[in-house]
Amino acid sequence: MRPPRRRPADTQLAAGTASAAVAADSGPASAKTAVFDIGKFAGIFAAIGLALGAIGGAISAIVLGFFHLAPWQMPLALAGALLFVSGPSVLLVWLNSFASGTLGPVLDGIGWPSK
Repeated sequence: MRPPRRRPADTQLAAGTASAAVAADSGPASAKTAVFDIGKFAGIFAAIGLALGAIGGAISAIVLGFFHLAPWQMPLALAGALLFVSGPSVLLVWLNSFASGTLGPVLDGIGWPSK
């Protein structure tokens, strides 16, 4: 199968687009500045707004749930949150106390400044 023949109009069109591309590249520096893309910035601001709304919704749900507890349950919820956060560290220190009796290796492991 033969490749299709190039017509003179195709050749002129190809030459015209090539010269237009060269002329666009050699234009003044001010023509190369980036244009303000409102769609891009609208998407960024929408994403930031969505993230802030989700974080605010999560915080308000936690606070609302805490205030719906009975008064005697509130200290228990705070103690549970404290144990949830610090429990793994307490467990590591307790397991390390069986081996060496000092907190030096644990403190070195977390990057505590030494003298």
